Amino acid sequence: MNVPRKPANILFVIAILVFTAGCVLPFSPTPTGQPGGVITGEAQIETLDVSILESFPVQVNAALTGYLGDSCTSLGETTIAMEGNTFTITVATTRPADAVCAQVVAPFEQTVSLDVFGLPAGDYTVVAGGQTATFNLAVDNIAPEIIEPTAVPSGRIEGRVWHDLCAVAGGEGGEPAVPSVGCIETEAGGYAADGVLTPDEPGIEGVEVQLLQPDCNGAVIGTIFTNADGAYAFDNLAAGPHCVLVDPLSNPNSSILIPGGWTSANLGSAQVDLAGGQIIPALNFGWDHQFLPDPADVDPLEPTPEPGETPISNDPDCTNEMDFVRETIDDDTVIGAGADFTKTWTLENAGTCTWNTAYTLVFEDGDRMGADESYPLTENIAPGEEVTFSLDLTAPNVDGEYRGEWILRDEDGDAFGLGANDNQPFWVQIVVEGTQTDLGLGTPDWRDEFDSGANWFNLNTDNVSFVFDDGMLRMRAKIAGGGDFWGLSNRPDLQNFYIEAEFITGDACSGLDRYGLLVRAPEPNAGYVFNISCNGQFRIYEWDGDNYNQLHAWTASSAIETGPDATNVVGIWAEGDDIRLYINDILVAELDVSIYDEGRFGLLVGSTNTANFDVYVD
Repeated sequence: MNVPRKPANILFVIAILVFTAGCVLPFSPTPTGQPGGVITGEAQIETLDVSILESFPVQVNAALTGYLGDSCTSLGETTIAMEGNTFTITVATTRPADAVCAQVVAPFEQTVSLDVFGLPAGDYTVVAGGQTATFNLAVDNIAPEIIEPTAVPSGRIEGRVWHDLCAVAGGEGGEPAVPSVGCIETEAGGYAADGVLTPDEPGIEGVEVQLLQPDCNGAVIGTIFTNADGAYAFDNLAAGPHCVLVDPLSNPNSSILIPGGWTSANLGSAQVDLAGGQIIPALNFGWDHQFLPDPADVDPLEPTPEPGETPISNDPDCTNEMDFVRETIDDDTVIGAGADFTKTWTLENAGTCTWNTAYTLVFEDGDRMGADESYPLTENIAPGEEVTFSLDLTAPNVDGEYRGEWILRDEDGDAFGLGANDNQPFWVQIVVEGTQTDLGLGTPDWRDEFDSGANWFNLNTDNVSFVFDDGMLRMRAKIAGGGDFWGLSNRPDLQNFYIEAEFITGDACSGLDRYGLLVRAPEPNAGYVFNISCNGQFRIYEWDGDNYNQLHAWTASSAIETGPDATNVVGIWAEGDDIRLYINDILVAELDVSIYDEGRFGLLVGSTNTANFDVYVD
């Protein structure tokens, strides 16, 4: 089967369908006015043609021809009135009242646009100067209202403010200082809490936690008070930089904390750069009260093993079990070829053994994706405590599905994991899309460089406009929150093809503001629709004039250049039931569909966030 070679740019010409009414003898104007002033009247109309422009939603133009009665008469204002299903067009004329004019008939032509957006399906009549024409709207002339799936899952930051326990007995009058469990020796020779959250350390209730953007000197966008366990959580967070801050001095309940000081690495504030849908599971803040706890209420610290010694062993009869808590990077997340990413698992020690520093996270099977073979634990994880493992990984360079499986090994080298028998690994599973493709298609069969607008209709409604601007086609979605708007070319129907267009976003472009291509359109309001969005996602759907059928949900792709002033080349390959979407020469999706086998192609634009959203086709 022959597939046409790819064009560098695809431009779209809007075809015009014309309905012409029969001629009716024009009536004579009735001039009015005052001597020395201006006489007004109505122009003589000879013909009236109504054309439906092949776009969706459709537009309707009325083309008028007529004549002016003498050399002094000129066209005035043209008005359009609508009553019921009838449009009445009036073309006014003006002439000086006292002028001496040659009785020469002056012909004129005029095209006016009828406001048909939002009209229901049906028959309509147009009347102008005694001439009558009709047109029919086959379907309700309303843009498809696409229900937008959530583009990127909202993020979450959670953690605890806890009392980091450390108490020291003695140390006076020559007595040796006896630190409790949870204390470490400082460089000054004293003791302080160790900054490690353990299951027996309590949370601190009623502490105000602030969320700021874009950093810890930015604006406060949310506050919350810790619960009885000292826990807090911020939900529904957009991607981007955030700061979590606990300020003991300005805290409304500062007496809960003061006197004392921070012990954990965060020291009361933490800056995070949240990815779309990411969960930060344990952004914790440890606080060491100056006079708490009472040394009599805590156990003394056991001697720490000297460097090189084996960590203290567990009871031989203890059990190794784990429960899955949460993870980042859901299964089958699309990652660009060669892209770096971080996979995080949070697991709970559900057994009776302490996972000490002789325990190791070990690669078990599959694709390692740049990780080491093993990672020893850096701290003890007691029964009932959670631990988070984060691996910095690199996606392979070849498209496909990849999976890497991991498991824990104890101090005796015995493996254990999840499941009823405590032997199942946990994993990272991704889909790589982003290998650049040389399609080898050669010289295109058809190309339009936008040197002129001869092949284009300037689509213009209250919602959208297609106009020429500086050698490029500018598509503008005028109103934010609308559906997709498109226009079709007047090229012949295509069955098997490769079409490519270069899009450049304007000065404002965010979220699900979008643009793309419509192919195999059997009629103006149906076909396969390919969108890419300003926040780096793409989707594919089929529209039959009434129903939205999702073929590929909004999916992030590293192949897309995001934001304003971005250039993206979008290509569609169609051969039989095989349809492929290329973005910047990278294959990002492939479908097997059989709803439409041929049809027209077109351009589209739509806005969710930005009024007067501009996209240029070059």
